[in-house]
Amino acid sequence: MKHWLVLVSLLLVPVLGGCSFAGGSTASGTAEASSRLATENAELVVGDTATTTEDGNTLTVFSYESPLPPTNSSGPGPDSEFSAIEVEGCASSSSGRDLMHVGSPAFVLQMPDGDRILPVKEAQETEVKEAVLETMDPVPGQCERGFVVFQTPRGERPEFVVFEEQFKAEREAPPIRWSVPGEQ
Repeated sequence: MKHWLVLVSLLLVPVLGGCSFAGGSTASGTAEASSRLATENAELVVGDTATTTEDGNTLTVFSYESPLPPTNSSGPGPDSEFSAIEVEGCASSSSGRDLMHVGSPAFVLQMPDGDRILPVKEAQETEVKEAVLETMDPVPGQCERGFVVFQTPRGERPEFVVFEEQFKAEREAPPIRWSVPGEQ
């Protein structure tokens, strides 16, 4: 009888070792998903859509515009100009676990020398663009769109628009980069 139990146990260990329980995720599974998302988003250009989560949430940077004149008296600082990106976040209809919450601080402009430029904090007051993005919280199956305003060095163009997820849960999300084409 003992030998029979040992034999059954030895046969079940390899079978059960390959199983995972529903609702749980493994570190290797999370790393594989992050790696897959990074590969899918490898060569993005402004105008392209990136997949941001395993559930299929997406983020699109539609355009980069510069220079933008302010419509009120508070202009950019000396040797600076206002620039803006137009972004849209869409929550997939199945995004139960990976809800989308995106704020303008998640975006930066990376200049050719590696410097990073943060968005203007009080972009509403600049009145540079209507529909300034503060936060996006689209419900599953819906999209939200807006502008993120920056103060950039006059006459200089960024190399990339970079999105870094602000609220990283149990997984490490790689930054997503869209290259900014030269002036057309």
